[in-house]
Amino acid sequence: MSRAKCKFLWVNQSVLWGFVALILSLAGGLASADPTLEVRGRMRLELDQVERHERTLSVAGRLMDEAQSEPMSGWTVALRVSAIDDRGQEAFVFGAAMPTDEDGTFAFRVNSIGPNRYVLHLSAPGDTVYAAPAPIDREIDLGRRSIELHLLVPPEQPARASTLPVGLEAVALDRSTASNAGDAPYEDGVAVDLDVDGVATATIVLSGGRATTQLTLPRATAGKEVVVRARFAGDATRGPAEATQRVRLVEDAALTLTTDATRVVAGSELVVHGRLTFGDRGVGGLPVTIHVLTDDGDTTARTVDTDPTGAYEALVRTPDRLRVAFQAQFEVAEAKARSLPSARSEVLIVELTRGFSLVDLGSRPAGAALAIAGLLLGALALLRLGAWLAPRRAKVAALAKAVAEAPPRATLRTTTDHRVAGRVLDGERAVALVGAKVRLVGAADSLTTDTRGAFDLGTLLAGRYELEIVHSGYARLVLPLVVPHRGEHSLLEARLVPLRAEILRVYGAALAPYVPRDAKLGQRTPRELAQVARFAPAQTVAALRRLVEESCYGLAGPDAATLARIEALSAELPPPPSS
Repeated sequence: MSRAKCKFLWVNQSVLWGFVALILSLAGGLASADPTLEVRGRMRLELDQVERHERTLSVAGRLMDEAQSEPMSGWTVALRVSAIDDRGQEAFVFGAAMPTDEDGTFAFRVNSIGPNRYVLHLSAPGDTVYAAPAPIDREIDLGRRSIELHLLVPPEQPARASTLPVGLEAVALDRSTASNAGDAPYEDGVAVDLDVDGVATATIVLSGGRATTQLTLPRATAGKEVVVRARFAGDATRGPAEATQRVRLVEDAALTLTTDATRVVAGSELVVHGRLTFGDRGVGGLPVTIHVLTDDGDTTARTVDTDPTGAYEALVRTPDRLRVAFQAQFEVAEAKARSLPSARSEVLIVELTRGFSLVDLGSRPAGAALAIAGLLLGALALLRLGAWLAPRRAKVAALAKAVAEAPPRATLRTTTDHRVAGRVLDGERAVALVGAKVRLVGAADSLTTDTRGAFDLGTLLAGRYELEIVHSGYARLVLPLVVPHRGEHSLLEARLVPLRAEILRVYGAALAPYVPRDAKLGQRTPRELAQVARFAPAQTVAALRRLVEESCYGLAGPDAATLARIEALSAELPPPPSS
């Protein structure tokens, strides 16, 4: 073998072994690196109950998936109990760990517990899929009953406001010795001291465990935060409790939106303008978004910046529809980023018309020529038509006079309709419901819808009726009818609402008045909605929640009787107190 060929093979082998060495070194580096944990979800640890029975302490709660609000079964929860001596030092008393059951619940029992002060520490470890929830540390005083104070104040308040609305709740942590039973054992007769930035403002006694009041705010500039504190000093049977919350004082924000045009051609451009102010001043360089709103939910947006005086102007294109509205917003995300309050204008409704514009035709010579030719031909046609009608006007007038003086005659055409027919559809999916029972209220017989969901009651005598439609798994629907009609009841389209959706709607509507304004409803589970509903009767809300959860998420499923019970309980809820 020649020397050149040997040298070529040696070089190729060197390159190959060098490449293999590089691959092996990279693999070794990756293997020795710390593993990366991928967290795909988070858990939430809830402490639902702390009860004392003589010398036994019971601690119960739930472990939940924070995103899905579903129970986490088979996970380990640990409890550590430490006693606090007179010097404030902690001494370990009890420790245990247990798995959660299929409902995500856990329950610990601590025996031989004395009337001392204790700290409860609850924790649950996570893994590469679920992140561990934040541990719960709770101090309880078993020598006296332990209570919690809930301070309900808005997170933001206008700087010009002289008062601040405040809601208070006192909940017994030790439920076995609470003044009343139920899901929310409120403590009665608690005297709470309120202060703002350390200055005593008021003392209020809670009735039924709740109270509302107005606190006087100090004069302060916008952007400052004040600290509101509620403190219960304790008494012979109850230990002290305290709650604090920060409130940011903001300027009053005002956003206007207007236009100089009163009628606009659909599809054309429109100039809108307005001003964004905070207190008495305008701020420049802030983004204002103008939303174009239509009936079918089609929304477009245009964003412009304010000038140094807070004014703005935007050129927006109107949609090709006859009903359109505009609204300007200084978005919440932008407001938080700049420590300013968000603002929203009133809805501006503009009347649109359909037509053509001579300006548009001027930019299109061919269109302008055709339009002019059409106008000329139309004028000539009108002249010819007038000349043709001139000798016939006297004859037409005489015929009209004879018709007016003639007695009325019977006609076969009727302007009303006595027929009642239509279709029954699923209210959510808009599909035909087969086998739905349709009958007139008070009548013994009923009809059943066919494969297209259709029914036909035929012609009815004149009068007022009620049409009842019933189908398994759907809420009962009753429609009022007036016969004769003008055709609107001969092609009825009745949409039945599934029982589960109707039960959730009734439950949400019943608790909505009790949800604070700063707590959005959103997609909440029945339990979460009950937790944020303030000042609602606890026992009634608990009964409502159990009915909703059993019917909507249980094995039996919803039925009409459960819906009627939920509606009856909802009607018993009193109106919420004005804050």
